[in-house]
Amino acid sequence: MDGEEREVGPVTFSEDLSTVSFTEGGTLCFQPEALIEHHTNLLLVRSDYLHWFGTYTGTLPGGIELNGAPGVRERHDALW
Repeated sequence: MDGEEREVGPVTFSEDLSTVSFTEGGTLCFQPEALIEHHTNLLLVRSDYLHWFGTYTGTLPGGIELNGAPGVRERHDALW
């Protein structure tokens, strides 16, 4: 912010990963547009990988507004 790097505090993700809330205030909402999905089941090794491309809209800590900022989110569940 204002040319300075700042680290944000802990964040909270919604269960479906559609929102990110910051302890300092502000929330981002994610609108998915494309999905890469991969599933592997080799009995002893299983993996479900979902990677979305889309846009974020909302407010970052410090009052910075985002409107349609490109970004990604992913979920990876694995059993080894």
